[in-house]
Formats: sequence, C-alpha cells, structure tokens
Amino acid sequence: MPSYSSNRDQESWEIVAIALGSAPNPIVAKLVVVNTFKITIDSAHHSGRTILERVQNGGCPMVTLEETTVINAPLERCFDLARSVEVHLAGNVNSGEAALAVGGVTSGLIAMGQRVTWRAKHLGVWQNLTSQITALQRPDYFQDSMIRGAFKSMKHEHYFRSLSAQQTEMRDVFCFAAPLGILGRIAESLVLHRYMQALLHDRNITLKKIAESADWQRYLPS
Repeated sequence: MPSYSSNRDQESWEIVAIALGSAPNPIVAKLVVVNTFKITIDSAHHSGRTILERVQNGGCPMVTLEETTVINAPLERCFDLARSVEVHLAGNVNSGEAALAVGGVTSGLIAMGQRVTWRAKHLGVWQNLTSQITALQRPDYFQDSMIRGAFKSMKHEHYFRSLSAQQTEMRDVFCFAAPLGILGRIAESLVLHRYMQALLHDRNITLKKIAESADWQRYLPS
C-alpha cells in the first residue's frame, strides 16, 4: 500500500482512485497493486488489461485536448477575458464544481510571470493547483502552466485569431498527464479525458456568453 509523502501525493491518489471508480478516502486500501498486469476495472467499458497493453506499447505520456470557439466579439476583448480570474471562476459554475482563487493574483487580469493558486473541487475532491503565465503575446497568444498540483503536469495554450472586427476565433490546446504512472494512464483513458474536455467546453461557453453580451464590461477595466 502506498504511503503519502505530501498533500500533493494524497490528492494525486484521490483523483486517480475516483477516476477508477473507487470512493475517496480511504481509497488507497482499494488500490493495492500486486502486479500491474492483473489490474481489472469492473466499471469500465473495456478491460483494464486492454488499457494497460495500449499504454505499455507506446501510449502517449500526455493527453492533449483541443477546442475551437468562434466568438462574436473583438480580438482584444476575448484575449483579456480569457486572462480574467473572475471569468475563470464563473466558468466553473456551469460544471457544478466550485473554485476559489486563494493565492497569488486573486482578481483582475493575470499578466506575464504572475501566479494564481486555485482551490477547486473536481471529481468530489478539493485540490489546490498553482498555475503561472509562462508565455504571453497580446492579443494573440498566452500559455499557463501548472507549478504545483495533483497532476503530474498540465499546460494550457490559448490562441486567438481575428476573423473580422467583431469576430474572434479562440483555440485552446490543453495538455495534461495524470499522476502515479500506470494507474494515472488508466484514469486518463477512462474518465479524465472526458471530464477535462467537458470542463474546458463549459469555461469557453461561459467566456463566449460574457464576451458577446454587455456583461464583459463588469470584468474588464475601462
């Protein structure tokens, strides 16, 4: 049975275990791995062995999600709304989850090099995740990367392209890797891919609604 060396380790085990269909805490007791080749997942549509074989035969170490959203609003407005802490938090409401900005920048627009610590409830587990703006070229592109959190790694690239004076294409490229090696890969395959895609979509729909209405003025400085 694994032992926890930090809060991050415990959060990592919780997110993987829930993705595999186990209840949180004391979930680790249900994840005693004697031999990874013998892992089975009764709730899955396909067997754990099939997933393990695919991973061990060269499966991608990270999951990459992409989504393109066309917004009927100017380029600069869309770019700045995507950097807004408040818009990010509003995007979690639609998913039924909860989030708080509890460290670093906690309001307004996040700028190059700045960090924000989010406290969010995902898959029934409260987690802290610190991200930093690691690249920014206004109004075309910015990147935020996980500095600390339950995942092994996470990077989100935001691309913006003007289609006309009042229409913008926003493209998200979101890459993440679940923690804990082989168990994390199974979790990616079964649940996390679908869950994270839905979360990304909900946030983009929220941003689109704000940008296309008069509400955008509440989020951006005049």
